[in-house]
Amino acid sequence: MKYKTFLINLERSPHRLADAKAQLDSLGMPFERVSAVDGTKLTEAEKACFDQGKAKKRYHYDLTWGEIGCYLSHIRCWQRIVDEELDYAIVLEDDQKLTPDFAKVHDVLVKLERNWSFIKLGNPFKPRKETELEKKLGFSLVSYDKPPSGAGAQVISYEAAKKLLAARSTFFRPVDVDFQWHWEVPIEILGLTPHVAGHNLGFNSDIQQVEQRKEKQKRFWVRLKEHIVFFYHSKLRHR
Repeated sequence: MKYKTFLINLERSPHRLADAKAQLDSLGMPFERVSAVDGTKLTEAEKACFDQGKAKKRYHYDLTWGEIGCYLSHIRCWQRIVDEELDYAIVLEDDQKLTPDFAKVHDVLVKLERNWSFIKLGNPFKPRKETELEKKLGFSLVSYDKPPSGAGAQVISYEAAKKLLAARSTFFRPVDVDFQWHWEVPIEILGLTPHVAGHNLGFNSDIQQVEQRKEKQKRFWVRLKEHIVFFYHSKLRHR
């Protein structure tokens, strides 16, 4: 299979690049750096990718410039998957702590019997209910009642990248929240456990350094409505 590992990294964060490179080199994992979109230097065209009108109707605050830059950085990776006609890519943010088993991911993927398009390799935040679908080489492919948040490490197939690009030329949520609403694309979000990537607590958030999310005005009723819609769709999918 034709695949690559992409590492998203800001020009102003060489220390993160050095840390990630040391980890990947120690595992014998070649990678290509993808220059992240800097939220402090967005062009007008990049800012226009955020659909403020849709956000006011469907998300509980307007994204920060850092979150917009983060989303655009992931779009760059999806575009490269399609442009280079990769079977898949492992997409990493540069604040990940990788386990030694990260090097086994490709071997597991080629043995999976179930068709897949998007697999999360970590869950740095709230645990989610998992259902095992199959087991290979000591790893379990799992489905979720609700995919975990965070976009630090995932495997994205060519087909998934095409669907994501078609559905999200403009966006109104953070990228990891959009993954949770995966039926809008549509793709299926699966996971691989035990997790091989986790958040490196030694790094502060690059996104929050640009602009604080807590300073954005919240829309309580929009959040409540979207929670109800999400719950309804989740019930439909698990019947």
